[in-house]
Order: sequence, then C-alpha cells, then structure tokens
Amino acid sequence: MSVMDEQVELLEAYLDGALTAEDARRVEGLIASDEEWGRMLAELREARAARAAVFSQMEPSVLDARRVADRAIAATQAGRGWGRLAAWMRISGAVAACLMVSFFAGWAIRGKQPKLGGAASVARVSNETSPHVDGAYQVTLTDHMGRVIGVQRFGSLEQAKEFAGDLRAWQERQQRMRQGAAVLVADEF
Repeated sequence: MSVMDEQVELLEAYLDGALTAEDARRVEGLIASDEEWGRMLAELREARAARAAVFSQMEPSVLDARRVADRAIAATQAGRGWGRLAAWMRISGAVAACLMVSFFAGWAIRGKQPKLGGAASVARVSNETSPHVDGAYQVTLTDHMGRVIGVQRFGSLEQAKEFAGDLRAWQERQQRMRQGAAVLVADEF
C-alpha cells in the first residue's frame, strides 16, 4: 500500500470511530498540524455525505413500502382457491408420471431376464476330486450362459446320476408348464 492509501484508511477508521483513543488523538494531531491531512478529511466527509444523500433517495418511503406489501397480500389472497387445486394437480401429475415410468420400464424389460432353472440350465456329473474329498462325484449346475451357479457333491456315482436325472425331469416339467402344457401330478407319486 502507498502512503496515500494508508492515510485514507486511517482517516476512514477515524470517521467510523474504529480507532483506539490513543490512535484517534494521534490522527487529530496530524489533522491539526498538516494541511494535507485536513484536506483529505474534508474530502472524505464530503464523499460520505454525497453517498448518504444518494442512498437516502433510493430508499422507498414508508407509504411506498405499505403499497407494495398490500398489493402482494391481495395477490396471494386472490389466488388461494386456485392454489389448492394447482397443488392437487401437481401431486396427481407426479403420481401419474411415476406410474407411467414404472409401466413402460416393466414393458421394456419383460422377457429380457435370464430364465433361472429353465431348460437352458445344465446338470453335469463329473468325478473331479479335491485333496480333502477323495473319490467325490460332483454335479455342476450351470446357467444358460455356461456360468457355474452351483456344485453338489455325492459319495457315489449312482447318487450323482439320480440327482442329475431328477433335476432334468424337474426342468422338463417347468418348461412344459411355461409352454402351457398340462402336467399330471398323479404320475409323480
């Protein structure tokens, strides 16, 4: 900051009453002893008076403020009956929009989900052994994409084949039911 800026800031603080008593006495001494300080103080006072005059002209009178307030109150009271109807219509529109989005989303994804447990699932019997289970037979269940979705271990090959056969029979019944074919329940007993 230049010396001039520091002088202006000090004089502004003096006019605001923001200086300590000691600093205010020092500034008053500078004003009394130095002509330039006195001239700067007079200019600052004139500028402040001009700003105050301009701002006071910009402020509305109490009468103007009352008129604006009365108009605002009258406008809100006149639209009260329509306000409730408009709120009800906004809520109804939002609910209708949510229902439409849900309906169309369901319509768009229908039939695109993979069928779990359908004819595309495969049961494979293998005798892969692991170090902790010697001679175990596994039935590996895969989805229509070939991903393993389950593994069941059996102690004998006959048990594994029986499980795989039962699973295939169940999958065939499910497929027939999806296609609308009649399934006899009595022949399962």
